[in-house]
Amino acid sequence: MFHRFFRRNKSVRAEVDSINPIAPDYEFTVEGKRYKLRFDFTAIAVFESSMGFNPIVRGIGTEPMTLIVLLYVGLLANHPDITLDQVQSWFTSITAAPLYSIVLKAFRGSIPEAEDGAAKASADPMTA
Repeated sequence: MFHRFFRRNKSVRAEVDSINPIAPDYEFTVEGKRYKLRFDFTAIAVFESSMGFNPIVRGIGTEPMTLIVLLYVGLLANHPDITLDQVQSWFTSITAAPLYSIVLKAFRGSIPEAEDGAAKASADPMTA
């Protein structure tokens, strides 16, 4: 299972290319294919049900499976046929950091600013 993390023939663009301000979709490319990532309430609810914690409250941390599941649930709205195994196969020793950057930017961008900044602070990955 973990051999997938060490494949070297993966390409990931780390920048967030665009955002729709009404429904925040973040576009990125993996292996030459474009994907749209969205962290809406449904994605957060599916994540919480799967992982047993709310990433808005606890933060996303840096655990590999947390990152994989968060990316997976964020893709479901725009890519309902994607599988967890497919998302997991994207992670290698080379692509993990750029994928983490994509997820972090998209996740933080999906949380509205609270007046005191509490919502953004709780999305800090180092909170966990």
